[in-house]
Amino acid sequence: MKYFIYFFISIFFISCQSQGNDNSQSATKKTTVHHLSAKDFKVKMDELTNEQLVDVRRPDEVAQGYIPNARHINIADSDFKEKIAALNKEQPIMVYCAAGGRSKKACKKFEELGFETVYELDTGFSGWVGENFEVNK
Repeated sequence: MKYFIYFFISIFFISCQSQGNDNSQSATKKTTVHHLSAKDFKVKMDELTNEQLVDVRRPDEVAQGYIPNARHINIADSDFKEKIAALNKEQPIMVYCAAGGRSKKACKKFEELGFETVYELDTGFSGWVGENFEVNK
């Protein structure tokens, strides 16, 4: 009988703890990240009207060309996370780097900060240039 009571109390506490965890997870918004080809990235840019286009490359890379209307926020800067935290979390983020590696890392930072929607150019600026899309210099 004594073991039955301990068993019942244990089940009760486990049940209460799992309910608390479910509630805390449902209150947290999940970031949706889309990894797009250069063509699909361009289509999405043309569709959206309130996107925030972020170039995470080094300044010397940006100096050689960038996608029009991009904000340069170097992922290597020590205050990168603070700079992107100042962006609007409810507006879509479109992010790119040179070839796709750093933009994938940036996506993780956007997720940590709770941005709603992120579009990543998986081929980077080189893929954009390869499609002969518009570039500012």
